[in-house]
Amino acid sequence: MTINAEMSTEQKIKQKSFTMRHEGKKNFPYDDGLGNISIGIGRNLTGIGIREDELELMFKNDVDFLWSYFCRTYPWFLELNESRQIAIIDMSFMGIKHFASFEHLIAALAAHNYVLAATEIMHSDYGRKYTTRATDISNIILNGEL
Repeated sequence: MTINAEMSTEQKIKQKSFTMRHEGKKNFPYDDGLGNISIGIGRNLTGIGIREDELELMFKNDVDFLWSYFCRTYPWFLELNESRQIAIIDMSFMGIKHFASFEHLIAALAAHNYVLAATEIMHSDYGRKYTTRATDISNIILNGEL
């Protein structure tokens, strides 16, 4: 008897449908009732976490989303050099709504006033709470180099 090491596409579809009946489908973390944080279709984050390929895919998707968001939302973003773009995307991992609240920083970036932009980062609650990260980002904005 030959053992098939991979589930067929049809069986995967049936498995998903069946498991969703019991687990549901949730885009945000939730308590599974046993004290485990879960997400998606029953993914036990507490016990399993995420695999390396999932980590890479999530990061790629996040960066692609943020790049597209900044290009659509802030015309000045494409005028930044690569290092400054990387720093702004890194900073926006706090959430785009939170980033949008940095009105003085955004105005300074739009005016290409990198001294003021760097100062705005460091004098913010973000700068005080995430000192090392904010210092890195601030220096990149100021100097234009990673």
